[in-house]
Amino acid sequence: MISSGTCCISGVSLIGFIMQRQRVDTCTDKCLNSDFIILTAIWPKGLTVTKLTTGDLQIISRIAMFRGLKAETVEHIVAPATAVTLRPRELIVRQDDPATAFIIVIDGWVKLYRTTPSGDDTVIEMLTKGHSFAEAVAFTGNRYLATAEAVSEARVARIPANHIVRCIRQSPDIALGMIASASQHMHHLIQQVEQLKAQSGVQRVAEFLASLSLAEQGHCAVALPYDKLLIAGQLGLTPESLSRAFARLRSIGVVVDASHVVVRDVAKLRQLANDDRSAVRGTLRSVRLHQDGQDRAHMKGRYPSAVAYHA
Repeated sequence: MISSGTCCISGVSLIGFIMQRQRVDTCTDKCLNSDFIILTAIWPKGLTVTKLTTGDLQIISRIAMFRGLKAETVEHIVAPATAVTLRPRELIVRQDDPATAFIIVIDGWVKLYRTTPSGDDTVIEMLTKGHSFAEAVAFTGNRYLATAEAVSEARVARIPANHIVRCIRQSPDIALGMIASASQHMHHLIQQVEQLKAQSGVQRVAEFLASLSLAEQGHCAVALPYDKLLIAGQLGLTPESLSRAFARLRSIGVVVDASHVVVRDVAKLRQLANDDRSAVRGTLRSVRLHQDGQDRAHMKGRYPSAVAYHA
């Protein structure tokens, strides 16, 4: 357990823990305290910096970079880490700033975006609990490739890159975790490119809504995790295109009311997201024609002369 007041690991002092593992090297308690001072200095001004809580550590230990590592190794890696609680729109790192640490999202939502020379922002990725970023770039001495900004109340942790480098020299297995994490990010970006190339706007919205549901089939109700403008940017759509996609999805039982979404058939929504574009057009067209037919039949029963005149 790492606590803010005593900086303990599972009830054993950090110095004792390191001595027990016979790690009398550059990563001593003095070095860790130095890292804490450095890390505090590189947080944006005005934020209250704390050390990790037990709950923070439980989430951090499950990120891709740390999978397969022993618990004591993970505790050693995160010993000098610090955390902050952010309000919406507060920045964590800025694009092109020197990359001195990597970031782990403990709670809330964080967006990664790049700003073009013309001043336009492009959303790269949305991150939530258990996600991390900047692992690789922080260890190359380069600069952050994107800006990270909280879009909700969020808690994030930072681990200084120089400390990780020292830990890797002691335990090369950590480098394998970094490679796995970088590979995961690459896979996600490839999926995004595939979505933009192969899926229609309606399919991207359908897949996004389906990803919010834990159910594979049946009825469900979910809440949009952040505002629609940001969702549109994440999916490569204009706000108008997003609204049109929501309207078209009504034909398969998806009702969007502000941030509340009701899905009548989750399985049908997932199928729509996975079909090819021509199949999607056919599905939406057939559903719309079927509903139009039902509406006309209903009108004919109530107003036969009006339907005859309209025909």
